[in-house]
Amino acid sequence: MSSSANTSRGTQYTVLNASLEKLKKNLEVLETNVEQTMVQSEWAKQLAVIHSSLFMASSRVLKDEFIQHEEDPIPQHEDDPARNLPSDST
Repeated sequence: MSSSANTSRGTQYTVLNASLEKLKKNLEVLETNVEQTMVQSEWAKQLAVIHSSLFMASSRVLKDEFIQHEEDPIPQHEDDPARNLPSDST
């Protein structure tokens, strides 16, 4: 083999080694990102449960107040200023 072929092969191995190192670093970053995503997805799941619970609780409170209002409406008093407005009939 000629020395130029050996030099070319050595250069190719150097480039390949650099590419493999870069790939290894990228895989480590990917692994870290996947782990963080798993943790964040658990927190997002808990947040969704809390959010849903708040919606259900507020729905029940509003429904109970609506039913109570229908059963026992607020009485109109005779001394209500809105009802005792002077009429314009002349």
